[in-house]
Amino acid sequence: YLYVDSLIDRSDLGSFDDVSSPVSTSAEPSIVPPDFAGVRNLLVLGLDYEAEGPVARDEKHPNTDMILYVRLDGNAHSMTMLQIPRDVFVGEAGGAAGKINGILAKNVDIGDGNGLGAVKTYIETNFGLPIDDYVTIDMDALTEMVDAFGGVEVYVPQNMRYYNEKTGALEGELLQGWRTLLGGDCEFFLRYRQGLPRSDLDRLVMQRQFYAGLFRRLKTASVGDIVKLLPVAQKYIKTDISTLELMSIAIEVSGMDSADISIGRLPVYQAAEKYYGIPEGTLPVVTAKEETAALLNEYFRPADDPIAAADIGTPEWPTTGGAAGAEMSTMGDVEAVGAEESRK
Repeated sequence: YLYVDSLIDRSDLGSFDDVSSPVSTSAEPSIVPPDFAGVRNLLVLGLDYEAEGPVARDEKHPNTDMILYVRLDGNAHSMTMLQIPRDVFVGEAGGAAGKINGILAKNVDIGDGNGLGAVKTYIETNFGLPIDDYVTIDMDALTEMVDAFGGVEVYVPQNMRYYNEKTGALEGELLQGWRTLLGGDCEFFLRYRQGLPRSDLDRLVMQRQFYAGLFRRLKTASVGDIVKLLPVAQKYIKTDISTLELMSIAIEVSGMDSADISIGRLPVYQAAEKYYGIPEGTLPVVTAKEETAALLNEYFRPADDPIAAADIGTPEWPTTGGAAGAEMSTMGDVEAVGAEESRK
């Protein structure tokens, strides 16, 4: 335990000890409910340092391109996860692009620099979701983690082909069916958006197949498998959770039935206008507040303390079309996709 604990670092992007970093909000912190005994709420952030795009990023100013809220209920032996799209509109709180994935980077340099605290504050204040601990994972870690596991078996629900937008050359391909993904293919699978009608929203649906495959693999992990992951953990994973607590969480999750693990996505509308925090503008997605309140009340809030749509504090922005719903499902439902197709 001491050895493992020495490998897992705390983040230098801030902490949850001081969450006074300034963020723009329009709701009161009082919407965060007193939590149940035996419930733990984690914020899992995938950090991306991609230099291309509307806002350049570096090691000190990453985007949080994967935002996953995880509620572990030790009483019910269940886990409920909420995917928060990286493009959710938050206005000035998200920096130049106005998206939730920019909150951390914007606040790293403000005052004493507490990017993680700013993300925690924003989610708690505007969605009423209590957060106890964080785990950050560099997106670059995925390739090494998957390779250390010897690959993860995933069902690819459609043919995926990426063509260079300038040359038209085919630069990546995964065909529909069961595939054992090693690092490079896994990164391609998780980042792929080009052939998806709803872009990032459909990518989140695809990522559920990876989560399902990862849970299956973790259930069969040996001590040797875990040892292989230690150098990767040292390099890429940071958390404020102690080693003993991490082990306890891992044991709890490994014993859960797939029917007791649920995952959904924050309901959103497509924006009708670009956000002009930067010259070229970016097209965000906008929180569907009625649908979000219904989702939070059913899966994440105490029955006697519901949240109203008016309590959702993300800013308004012109929208188009109907709301993309939560698409809530159990891991058992996710695993059933492709069940009739034979593994090769």
